[in-house]
Amino acid sequence: MEQDNSNKVCCRCTNFLFLDAENNSDFGICLRDEAFDPYIDELMEDLNYESCKELVEEKKMLNDTAACEHYEEAMIIDLDGGLIEENETEVSEKPRTLTIDLSKIEEFFENLDWKTVPIDKHVKKLQSPDKKKQMEAFSSLSFFANQGNEEASHIVMEYFKNLPAPVTLDEIHYKMDVFNKVANAKYESALIPILVEELRRIESNNRTRQWITKILDFLRKSPFELINKPLVNLLKERKFSYKMKNRIEEVILYSMEYSDDW
Repeated sequence: MEQDNSNKVCCRCTNFLFLDAENNSDFGICLRDEAFDPYIDELMEDLNYESCKELVEEKKMLNDTAACEHYEEAMIIDLDGGLIEENETEVSEKPRTLTIDLSKIEEFFENLDWKTVPIDKHVKKLQSPDKKKQMEAFSSLSFFANQGNEEASHIVMEYFKNLPAPVTLDEIHYKMDVFNKVANAKYESALIPILVEELRRIESNNRTRQWITKILDFLRKSPFELINKPLVNLLKERKFSYKMKNRIEEVILYSMEYSDDW
């Protein structure tokens, strides 16, 4: 017997994803649409539409669109006594919507112990061959690390350490983006030997100049006692161009003067 969908609308279906649930958006997309299959992880886990903005714009539908034969009743869950509440209204008047209690969400995150929050999902995503997914995972892990999660800190530094010396512009920009997320005092002592090793193995040319400059700027502002010996040894062990040698020596002198001021 054919299913009666006359009183069923898309926003009540488990396959429907609101484009802006917080503001009770009138639009959403159907996740059964095979066109979204390549983007399902970003859509479901991170609510990230950046990788398929044009597709979302093309496929979006009103939330009161009549349901199709694949309709599955969505389960509305009340988290901890009212984190998400359902607004009960008749379908004929207005479809049901979700109202999010932002104050309870803020309280939840304030009480969350970031030092022990599970990170397995992000670690797994970091192994993806897709660089965009890797960056999304790295961004999350670096946030947890900055909140005191030691496991995340270790993974973040290992990931950066194991990135190969960049050659192409895309590789250079990617590595600089990763570095920007960890270039702070928290990681200073761990970063210095990694950056010195990067100077040892990287080829200096027009493409890599920007990345080399960023490395030297970081080392220039680092404690003299941490950078002096590694950089002096580097100058002994690798033959640099006259200009590059001067730049490294300038970093050592600047760091020495900067340290004396403090």
